[in-house]
Formats: sequence, C-alpha cells, structure tokens
Amino acid sequence: MHSNHSDHFAAYSDEQLFEVVLNKDAYRQEEVSAALEEVQKRGKASELASLIQGQLASAKEEPAGTAAAWHRINPRYSISLYPGSLQQIQFERALLEHNIPYRLQDTNNFSVPVARYLFTEEDFPKVQELYETLSPSPPGTPASFAGMLAEIGKYKCYLIALLLFVLLAVLLLVS
Repeated sequence: MHSNHSDHFAAYSDEQLFEVVLNKDAYRQEEVSAALEEVQKRGKASELASLIQGQLASAKEEPAGTAAAWHRINPRYSISLYPGSLQQIQFERALLEHNIPYRLQDTNNFSVPVARYLFTEEDFPKVQELYETLSPSPPGTPASFAGMLAEIGKYKCYLIALLLFVLLAVLLLVS
C-alpha cells in the first residue's frame, strides 16, 4: 500500500507535496510519509525545511491560539457550499466577523463544484449555529442540488436496500 502512495505522489508538483506535509493533519500518516519520501527523492528537503521555519516564524506573529488552531483543523468537521452563492458569501463574512479559523478546499461532489470549509472540533458547534442562520439558496440552484446530493449521500445504505427491494419485487412479478 505504501508503494501506491509513493507512485501517487510522484505525479505531484513540489508545491503540492509541500502542502501535504505542511497540512499533515488533513492527510493520513501513510500519505504524509510517502510525500516526505518523494520530497527527499527530489532533493527538496532543505526547501521544505525553510518553508516550515517560515511557517513557524509567522505562527509566532499571529494572535495567540490562531497557529495552534490551524494544526487542529480536521476534515471531519466541514461544511460544503456552492462557490459564488449568496450563502457562501454570507458564511465567509460570518466566519470573519467571529474570527473563526478555517481551511478552504475546492472539490467536486458528483461533478458539482463545491467549496468545502474545514474547522477545528472546538469551533464546529459555533460554525454550525452560524450556518443555520444563513438564508438558504433559492430552490433549483446548483447549491441546493449539491445539498440534495449530500443529503442523499447520508442515506446511501437505505437507498441501496430500497433499490434491491424494488428489483426483487420486479423479478417476482416477472416470473
């Protein structure tokens, strides 16, 4: 399995490898190790070390608690919104007003572009409250479509069971 990660990271640019190592909490340990190996193979370890030193120096300049919060951001505590939607703009404004640190990932959910916000476990309850106060996106927009797909994803097992039940019923009717 480790060689699979090594092969995977061989296609990454230097900056992407550095991102994996610097944001190690967002990745599995095997992935971080494989990314580190690839950095060493390319002879970029000193470049990575200077980036880490720069990150540590800037962390000292940040307000107390901010740097520590960045290292505790966890992909399990996330909220996804449609990029460019009114809801996303309101959400980002609320995060800034309440000084809540987050990491933003742009991903695709069933080919629909999604902005995924990652938070710390401590901040997530406050984030959920802020999210619930936002005005919903108008029906039929890609934002509500992405939300609908996310809701469907929560009930995958039930949907599969229902599909199998319907298939069995059709087979019984046909025979």
